[in-house]
Amino acid sequence: MVSVVGFGVDVTLKNKGSLKGRVVSVKDKVLTLNDVVINGKRTDCFTVAGPEIRNIKVTELPLELQKGKKKKTSSAPSTQDEVVFSSEANSNSRKSTKNKKRNVYSNDGEIMWGDDVSQIKLGDEFDFAGSTADFDKRRALEEFELNDTVDSADRLVTHNKVKTKYGHDENVIENKVDKWDDHKAVSTGIAATSSSSNKEASAALLAMIQPRASSASSTPKPSATPAGSKRSPSLETRGYQLLSKNKEPLPLATPVQLIEIERLCSENFKVTPTIITENASRGIASLVFKMLGGSSRISKSNHNLPPLVLLLVGNNRSGARSLATGRHLLNHGVRVIAYTLTDFKATDELDDIVKQQLEMFEAVGGKLAFALTELLTIITSVETPPEVVVDGLQGYDTSLGDLWGSELDNAQHIISWVNEQAIKVISLDVPSGIDAGSGLLSERTPIEARFVVSTGLPVNGLVLSYSNHVSQKGDWTHYLVDVGMPHKLFKQGKLRKFDRNWFDGEFVVELDVVEQ
Repeated sequence: MVSVVGFGVDVTLKNKGSLKGRVVSVKDKVLTLNDVVINGKRTDCFTVAGPEIRNIKVTELPLELQKGKKKKTSSAPSTQDEVVFSSEANSNSRKSTKNKKRNVYSNDGEIMWGDDVSQIKLGDEFDFAGSTADFDKRRALEEFELNDTVDSADRLVTHNKVKTKYGHDENVIENKVDKWDDHKAVSTGIAATSSSSNKEASAALLAMIQPRASSASSTPKPSATPAGSKRSPSLETRGYQLLSKNKEPLPLATPVQLIEIERLCSENFKVTPTIITENASRGIASLVFKMLGGSSRISKSNHNLPPLVLLLVGNNRSGARSLATGRHLLNHGVRVIAYTLTDFKATDELDDIVKQQLEMFEAVGGKLAFALTELLTIITSVETPPEVVVDGLQGYDTSLGDLWGSELDNAQHIISWVNEQAIKVISLDVPSGIDAGSGLLSERTPIEARFVVSTGLPVNGLVLSYSNHVSQKGDWTHYLVDVGMPHKLFKQGKLRKFDRNWFDGEFVVELDVVEQ
């Protein structure tokens, strides 16, 4: 509230009349003036109701201020001094005061002064030092503290306080544990003991997967190529090409050529199948690490459980390479389970290189399963589901159509199960169920791979599968892994077409598929 007693004012009325005078009082929305001039006539006293007023302009200071004297009345305004007019809005009076150069009293109770602040400083309203001299800050704080009943633990400042000393078990995320390293749990899954509980669990798991497996094996994925219309692979390759990193078309090898090349590597350059397997597995493992999330995911500082990878192991080159891949993954902290088509305990039936890799894989901590029920028992005993599957069931040198008996059943069971899971599948050389030479589907359900890794050289069945409409561009992401084939091998005879710069200083490169 502002004291306006004694001010000279010009009053504009709503009926377009006007008057001048000096303010005596403002009470109950009624303005009382003396020394009033109305339309040129003078009168001693005049009252006007607030609703009849359109605007008021302050034209003259009180006499006390004009003489440079301070008023001796209290600085607190009285009820009479309060301005409580109600009038229609005046748009001009609500504009910014930034550039105002006159003293204007508007209807919304706001006084706007000009640049001469000395007039204002003479009033009691600006006696800040005098107003605060009697304020006892210490006593006020003591009263606040005395009347404060809030517990300090409930204050916001307590919640935001930085704690600097912790107990030995505070602020520490515990590492998660499960039954992966439990020997009994592992033996239950692998050896399939004869306890009644294990038999019941196995029967229940088998009942869950057998209907899907049988239906999958009885209804193979149809091929868009009609029966009896298989065209020559040499003609089919005209439809699609694989391109290198620098967009150079790459020559493709038939499965027979690739077998011969690996034989020459071993005989002429001492690059044995074991060396090729080791080289291939390192490149494949690097891709798996990337798909799992990189080094931060596998770091020992990560309190989460390690990721789980599933290997599908055939009794062939690709099976050996998938086992070697699993061994590298285990050495870097990844959990790995190998599902073998051939009973891993029947070592006489295993290929020599598969047997060798199997022994090394198990020695470094890998888990083995021969039946789908055994695999599911292991998976359900741990907290982490498989995230990546390495498909080494078939490869380029064998076919699912060559399998029979328990091996064929195991292949169909695991393929059906994997196809129903949300898992990234990496197939070695060619997805199992597709012929590596013709690119046609076998009579068995193929695995639904997302990535295809060619080891050494890509086989022609990859591009033929696009021409035969078994797959479409975008279904697979292609990679090529350097397995250490000597470049000098391709300098002679019919192998000279493979004399290319395949890798450009890298050990794993991504290939592109284009339609010709």
